Amino acid sequence: RFTIEQLAGDLLPEATTDQRIATGFNRNHMVSGETGIIDEEYRVEYVADKLETTSTVFLGLTVGCARCHDHKYDPISQKDYYQLFAFFNNSVEKGTVTPDDPPPVMDVTTPKQRGELERLTALRRTAESAFTAATAPLQPQIIAWEKDALASLEPPRAGLIAEVDFEPETAVTAPTSSEGLPRAMEKGSVYHEAGLIGQAAGFDGMQHLELPADLSFEADRPWTVGVWVKATGSLNCVISKIEPTGDRRGFELIWQKGQLQVNIVNRWIVNAIEVSTREPVKRRDWNHLVVSYDGSGKARGVRIFADGREVALSINRDTLQGSIANTQPVRIGRRDSGLGFYGQLDELRILSRPVEPQEVRTWYWGERLRAVLPTAPEKRDARQKQLVLDCYVERHGDAASRVSSDRLAEARAAEDKYRANLPKTLVMQEVAKPRPTHLLKRGQYDAPGEEVRPEVPSHLPPLAADFPRNRLGLARWLVSPEHPLTARVAVNRLWQQCFGAGLVATTNDFGAQGEQPTHPELLDTLAVEFMRSGWDMKRMLQLIVTSATYRQSSVPTSELLQRDPENRLLARGPRFRLGGEMMRDQALVVSGLLVDKLGGPPVKPYQPAGLWEAVSYNGELSYEPDRGEGLWRRSVLNPESNVQFG
Repeated sequence: RFTIEQLAGDLLPEATTDQRIATGFNRNHMVSGETGIIDEEYRVEYVADKLETTSTVFLGLTVGCARCHDHKYDPISQKDYYQLFAFFNNSVEKGTVTPDDPPPVMDVTTPKQRGELERLTALRRTAESAFTAATAPLQPQIIAWEKDALASLEPPRAGLIAEVDFEPETAVTAPTSSEGLPRAMEKGSVYHEAGLIGQAAGFDGMQHLELPADLSFEADRPWTVGVWVKATGSLNCVISKIEPTGDRRGFELIWQKGQLQVNIVNRWIVNAIEVSTREPVKRRDWNHLVVSYDGSGKARGVRIFADGREVALSINRDTLQGSIANTQPVRIGRRDSGLGFYGQLDELRILSRPVEPQEVRTWYWGERLRAVLPTAPEKRDARQKQLVLDCYVERHGDAASRVSSDRLAEARAAEDKYRANLPKTLVMQEVAKPRPTHLLKRGQYDAPGEEVRPEVPSHLPPLAADFPRNRLGLARWLVSPEHPLTARVAVNRLWQQCFGAGLVATTNDFGAQGEQPTHPELLDTLAVEFMRSGWDMKRMLQLIVTSATYRQSSVPTSELLQRDPENRLLARGPRFRLGGEMMRDQALVVSGLLVDKLGGPPVKPYQPAGLWEAVSYNGELSYEPDRGEGLWRRSVLNPESNVQFG
């Protein structure tokens, strides 16, 4: 059962969770991460996808043909199409992929989960208050420390073999810097914008920078790479020195949805080190990433640090033998001809030695505060003030402030971890200033014509005068008692689920090209009953399956089979065979093993031996079945695709 607000995704920020649960209105597509796409072109494509999905799901109409032009015998005009388009044209989503879901993202909690989250939030707030009280007396010492703090927070220079600050005036001048270090040469139009310190390099997958090929990365020699990363793409190569084909010998650092993967390769797969972080680092912000390798030729010699803290690693491959040297340049922001970086990079350093945890922590604080400390305290924002305070307490605080800092960190981590595991849903956020919507000539994103306002198709009942001209108003219109389609389309799909075919055989097409209902009065009756029940789907299914029509024998006479082979007259009950998932559940019922508990996290029942090795890339995936009741849980399936009717 659902409400009007659940259909639309309420626009009001103070709405309750129940009112703002999202449906196909705002989560019916995936955005593109393809290199070189035009953002506005794909944004328009996704708006069209929302509109056409909404039309098919709720109206049973295929409106897509009207995107390009009017049709002579079709009541839905091109203007109708773009008036509907206007309801969905104000989303904050972009055409290109971002590392996070478009805002806002809401936690969908049970009462028990909500209570636990509130408890953890209260503990975090208590810890924040205690930390504030413990650090208040330290303010005079902090002011004195700030004057010379950067001198004690210098990033490492011992063993420095390359340094790139990504400032535009130093990117492509001389081959080497004044210190004799190599310059990074731009390959493609790298753009520069405000970064962590000064300017950073911006990437959209189409460009990169290169350091010379003679920069040493070897399997039997130590080295360290450190760089600040602000990724907007879900899969990026941060830095590499690797062959594009053949053995793929070399080194690469990959960012994948916040998780980091380091490959050190003599010959890919059979002779390589591959390690990855067990947990993703935080996103939407600058992250200081350091990869340190001790030259041992073993995976245990690789250490990864994120924001000055060493992170736990999973060793996926540890078979390296021989050299990783190659003639490729060091590519910053790219792996080879593909896998470009999306986002910003700043302050890259490469050392010819490994680094220790305390050194990395000083490195992190020095570069993090280099742009903060020169700003007068009264002009710093809340986050900048917090960074200065955290650094001082960590390095020079008294026992009370350090204890309160540790407790606050633990409380924040506990709340963040619990919140991260809660179910999430999307609510389609509107831009602050509505976009103008134009009829697009031949459907092209860059060919605007007449400007249109949000409106429903002219051949359907009009939007009520008191309905807002937004998605909430559209949702109210869809489920209004005067609307001729939504309830009929919904009960027709329920009928199809039970009988194999709807009363209207063209389930997704109630338009001019669709079939007429075989039993129009029955369709009308079911639609009215559906609305009267409060759109109760379970009640409607119960009504259908307990009807005399459904419960009659499915065995036809030869005369009936010849006259009505598809059972359109409903003179017999539906005949069907169980699909694979249903057969499994039937077997479990007969054996007494079926666990019919609903909900909860996914489970891993039995699978054929070797299945995942056979279907995975390079045969690397394996499958470990659950133990206990996870083996015997009910299947989740789509009845339309798993039941064969006859």
